[in-house]
Amino acid sequence: MAWPSEAGAIAGTVGPVTQPIQPIVQQPILTLTPWRHVVTIDLQPFASIVVATVNSNLGPAGQVFYHWFLDDSFILTSVDNVHHFHSEDATQMRIRVIDTMDPNFDPLADLPAGNPNRRTIFWYRAFDTDISYYLVEQNKAAAGWTTIGLVHHIDSVKWTYALTTGILTDLTSYQWRITPYDIAGNPGTVTTFDAEIIVRTPDAPDFLVAYDTGTDKVTWTEDS
Repeated sequence: MAWPSEAGAIAGTVGPVTQPIQPIVQQPILTLTPWRHVVTIDLQPFASIVVATVNSNLGPAGQVFYHWFLDDSFILTSVDNVHHFHSEDATQMRIRVIDTMDPNFDPLADLPAGNPNRRTIFWYRAFDTDISYYLVEQNKAAAGWTTIGLVHHIDSVKWTYALTTGILTDLTSYQWRITPYDIAGNPGTVTTFDAEIIVRTPDAPDFLVAYDTGTDKVTWTEDS
């Protein structure tokens, strides 16, 4: 049984990947009708990739809409309850998901305006029957390709895959490419995305705080 008018939210935090790799399970921080609506998130770090899996009892698979947020920036809406995130060293991510059966639900209604500091890369599955995984690479400022993650091929039923990048540098060119590999380790046809210049909301400046015991005042100054 489903309750189309209901919606819930769940969030989890992933610490720096330099910490010991251990599964992190976050229980719901908000369910609007907790007596019958349950939504949980399971975060599994694997090297530089965090695989987030959301479980909701609102309805059967394919009928629940998941609205994904990363560090309070909207990422995407999908009926797929699994998403991949790239995590860099010494960074922390906050992943939030809203689940609903309302196809007209607007996840952006209350979000502030701004340009996100990450990109979500989508690609279609390879048609070969022996695909094992997809290698995702990034080229920053035309300095060469570096690996940002491996996304495992699920099966022929899953048509699209996605990976959300780490934090990108403002006013810098980026390019991504996807290479499928078969179970023998042989690469397939490479999909390369056109280069783009990232123009995003700048990072907030650092501040210094000083307390004056004589005046009992706190002074905030920008850290140069």
